[in-house]
Amino acid sequence: MGLSAIPSRRLTLWLLFLLLVISAFLHHRFTGYTRLLQAPVEFALTPATHGLRPLVEKARLRVDASPVDANEAAQLWDQVQLQKNLLLRQRVRLAELQAENSQLRFLRSQLERELGKARANRIVVLSVVAAGYQPASHTLKVNMGSRRGVTVGLPVMDGPRLVGKVERVSAMNAWVRLITAPGVKVDAIITDAMTPIDQLLRGQFVGCQLDAAGPDRFVSTIAKNKPVRVGQYLRLIDRNWPDAAQGLLLGRIEKVEDDPDAPLLRRRIVVETFKSLRYLDRVDLPVPITDGQGRGER
Repeated sequence: MGLSAIPSRRLTLWLLFLLLVISAFLHHRFTGYTRLLQAPVEFALTPATHGLRPLVEKARLRVDASPVDANEAAQLWDQVQLQKNLLLRQRVRLAELQAENSQLRFLRSQLERELGKARANRIVVLSVVAAGYQPASHTLKVNMGSRRGVTVGLPVMDGPRLVGKVERVSAMNAWVRLITAPGVKVDAIITDAMTPIDQLLRGQFVGCQLDAAGPDRFVSTIAKNKPVRVGQYLRLIDRNWPDAAQGLLLGRIEKVEDDPDAPLLRRRIVVETFKSLRYLDRVDLPVPITDGQGRGER
């Protein structure tokens, strides 16, 4: 009577479940029949176990996010950040050392250059006795002339900066035409402040032609693909000037903009001199050494 009351399908499911439980404790040699029972077992057990999946996932997440693992992860993260900060500080220090090394090499090249010029010239300091204070004036009159070896064409400097060229000489005085006088055009190169001279001589630079555009200003146009930025320096590299003037500073780039005549092809740069040349009170002049002359004041 009891067995007849139990539906045959439910009885089959319970028997399959009992058989599966028993087979779990048997050796795999005795469970070859499980493949035959796989489909009925899945049909019977899947609905029953479907509700247990959220509970199992929550338990797994709790295990994964245990306090011990979180602390270990935090310690590993701190170690990674510490190593990252150390590497960053080392990179900054390396960049500082490279900049210092570049500056020292530049100073060495400058000293070698000045030494070579001193061997061939005596640098004398001249006083400006008549400056070009008028806006239309572009000359300086200095207190040294042909009696002391000044000749037409000598460059006039203010330290490492080019001021102009001697254009007229008398026995006691000389007149200097400023580099920014109207109509002056010079060939120059664009460099960084600390570019060594030996790199300039190897041709690692951007060249351009400067046109005087005011008392203390030059302008030039260059191709748009050339690397140029505000703050770079310009140095004279012009075969029409004496050797003593080559490499002297002309000014600093103050503005870079598109050329109005060809904005897609060229850029226009505006260069300002380091000082107002018309108001200088002292300048330097490299006078060639001849037999019997001393080495000069500098």
